[in-house]
Amino acid sequence: MLSKADFRAQLRRAPISEEGAAKVREFLYALECWINAESVFIYVSVYPEIDTREIIKEAFRLKKRVAVPKIVKKGIMQARGILSLNDLVPGVYGIPEPPRGAPEMLRPDLCVVPCLACDRHSVRLGHGGGYYDEYLSRVRCKSVCLCPASAVFDALPFEKHDVKPDIILTENGVLETV
Repeated sequence: MLSKADFRAQLRRAPISEEGAAKVREFLYALECWINAESVFIYVSVYPEIDTREIIKEAFRLKKRVAVPKIVKKGIMQARGILSLNDLVPGVYGIPEPPRGAPEMLRPDLCVVPCLACDRHSVRLGHGGGYYDEYLSRVRCKSVCLCPASAVFDALPFEKHDVKPDIILTENGVLETV
């Protein structure tokens, strides 16, 4: 099997269609963990990830507390609260993040995590920094990964420090894992 770095180098993914992204959002909004969450920690998407801005807006509309990642040092991020998408400033790796001084959300009810790809064993391939693996191993909360069906594989490289998401959502619904 390819290493994670080799797999990332070979992975060429087209962005999901807006129709597909809308389906992913519908499936997320129907999940009990979303419905019951009072606080949500969610990534701010960058191309070609599934756009999360509509999800963030829906969380605000539902009066959920929202936090997004703030890189505090190499390999470490925190969930920092925002009150609006307008609060975001350019951050590490060009990813929008909360401004310095934004309050930390210590224990979100739900974490929505990004991926480059997933597999049928609940393995999530991220961008390679280990930020979400470190975060999810430190802060125990329900996690949902948003992944286009075109980026689901039979098997991906897995290391013992990798943290599998609780749920993987595609535009086809909850991914049935083995």
